[in-house]
Amino acid sequence: FAVTTMPLGFSRSSGTILLGTNGGLLAAYGAAEGRLLWAIRHHRTKTSDGGWPGSEAPLLLESPTRPGERAAIATAWFTPLGCDFAYAMPSGPLPIPRRLEPLGPPIGYAPMMARPRPRRGALSLAAALPDPKLPGEWSLLLLGRDGRFDAALIDPPRSPRLPASYLAPAERLSGPAAFDGQRLFVPGTQDLSILDREAGFAIRGAAPIPSAGAGRGGKAVVLGRKVYVLGRDTVWIYGVD
Repeated sequence: FAVTTMPLGFSRSSGTILLGTNGGLLAAYGAAEGRLLWAIRHHRTKTSDGGWPGSEAPLLLESPTRPGERAAIATAWFTPLGCDFAYAMPSGPLPIPRRLEPLGPPIGYAPMMARPRPRRGALSLAAALPDPKLPGEWSLLLLGRDGRFDAALIDPPRSPRLPASYLAPAERLSGPAAFDGQRLFVPGTQDLSILDREAGFAIRGAAPIPSAGAGRGGKAVVLGRKVYVLGRDTVWIYGVD
């Protein structure tokens, strides 16, 4: 028996709930009937070796469709608790071979959408971008440390990981970033940094996070034309163009 330790993900296009557990299992359920769609075990590290913090929902990349078209199988990137790999999994149901239909999807029947990617000390997966030159491959945008500084890191599919932007020496990451497809909003302990995709995710601006007496920073969320930084006892709201 295993219980979820990660925030749930939900695919609106397929009506699927995506979750991780404390037992080394990733799974997808149909929201309407609660039926298990697939489940797969993942690599686990020793407690002393750390791993992903497991505090983020799966990063869901929906496939855009036109009205009346059926959505293609989208990809969900999981960064499970106590694991040193990120997994690209299907975000919806998959066709099951006829010989398996009476039994339903067995544990392990969930073909990955891409090869697992090593964490290598990263703290957070901020975005996953399909590689235009390598079909089926992804460039990952990670947050973590590079040397003495917190940084945004680009992890190409077949090249060494490179730093994209460094935060100020006194700045520290304070929570998960938010990506709107063009800009990455990175919450720190002093500023909300804005990284531009067209500029290779260089920092193009920053907005201060004023202190309200209960600490600064938190999780960034993009909703419409506003960015919210959700702190422990405070919410900061920023307008964006």
